[in-house]
Amino acid sequence: MIPLHSPLHRGRGRGRACVGRRLGGEPIGEAGYPPALAQVDAPPPLLYAKGKLDLADKPMVAIVGARNGSAVGQKFTRGLATELGIEGFVIASGLARGIDTAAHLAALERGTVAVLAGGIDIVYPPENEELQRAIGERGSSSANVRLASLRAARISHAATA
Repeated sequence: MIPLHSPLHRGRGRGRACVGRRLGGEPIGEAGYPPALAQVDAPPPLLYAKGKLDLADKPMVAIVGARNGSAVGQKFTRGLATELGIEGFVIASGLARGIDTAAHLAALERGTVAVLAGGIDIVYPPENEELQRAIGERGSSSANVRLASLRAARISHAATA
């Protein structure tokens, strides 16, 4: 992990933190970094998160599946996520269509974490806008430091330079 005060973050890091706060996220570094995430082979050095960050400290099960999951698969997923939530597990998924959406919807009341590939400032898929907002309020959503709006700004700047 690279702490926020590291020379590697000078200039760029402060800009990212400011954008993240404006977008409703909170950059977290060493102090609030989820311990389990820090144990993976290549943890992201910085996350933006919003919602109940303490959910990352609870036992967690990831449920991911097909974007075009069958009705039976989605029903099974809802039941599984509900039962796991009752047993005290937080459900993590990617907020994609299909199985991911079913898992988040079933776990929203007991605890769900959405891991967003596009950044916390991007709603995708568009039909999950309300779900993403609810997870940010009642659950937790997180994304690595590469916010989509920053990528777009860099591309736009490079094109005009």
